[in-house]
Amino acid sequence: RVSGLDTTPTLSTTELSDGILGTHGDPLNLKIGYDQCSGGKVTIVPGISNGLIDGVRDLEVPYNLYNVSSGVVRGYAQEYLALRQFPSQEYDFLLYVLPAEVDFGGSLAFASGKTSTYKDHYAIMYNVLMHEIGHGLGLGHSGEKYPVPYPPYYGVRSYADRTCLMGCPGIADDLPRVCFNAAKSWFFGWYTDRHLTVDLSAKGGSVGAEVNLIGIHDTLYGGGLQEEQKTLVRISGESVGQTDLYLLFNR
Repeated sequence: RVSGLDTTPTLSTTELSDGILGTHGDPLNLKIGYDQCSGGKVTIVPGISNGLIDGVRDLEVPYNLYNVSSGVVRGYAQEYLALRQFPSQEYDFLLYVLPAEVDFGGSLAFASGKTSTYKDHYAIMYNVLMHEIGHGLGLGHSGEKYPVPYPPYYGVRSYADRTCLMGCPGIADDLPRVCFNAAKSWFFGWYTDRHLTVDLSAKGGSVGAEVNLIGIHDTLYGGGLQEEQKTLVRISGESVGQTDLYLLFNR
């Protein structure tokens, strides 16, 4: 939680801890989201010690931050964490929450990086958090430069996959409730015992397959699954020079 001489985030350390990690009963947050989407295979816990309280630390930097770019402000924060001998390498993810007055669109992270940055209240938006930490886990965007035929996004648009947290399903606090699309879910390997690959090389690239496909929620929490029920299907096009196609019910 980064503050400067002239401004500070509106959310307190307690509000951030609860909204990001659910430490005070927030019903949907980063910890719960990855636990539910992965079926308990990804566990996020608050960082401890080194000035962290319930996973959050206040950091004041001796600079004015009003209308300063987010990259510069993050650099200030990293500089002063280093001066205070904060062991960044001991943590899997570092989330920088900046004041609303910083020159910044909302949130930012890079693929396979441990650092993500948020503008004030964006730090407690479920879909934003899941998206940016998804980058940290190695994911790119979904629906990048995809033609969108519906309003208000006519034309070519990034983040166009609205069924996936790596696209743009919405930026409300706790809605909509989705996980990741089929290709990214296959990448994570959370449901490998329910994967099925259909190879198009059979029958000269023309093959049919009947699949009993069930949703993520039923797979993880439904109980009584039958052996033939699958959660993810990969239609392999590599042998015929085509891109793989992935299918699932994202619910």
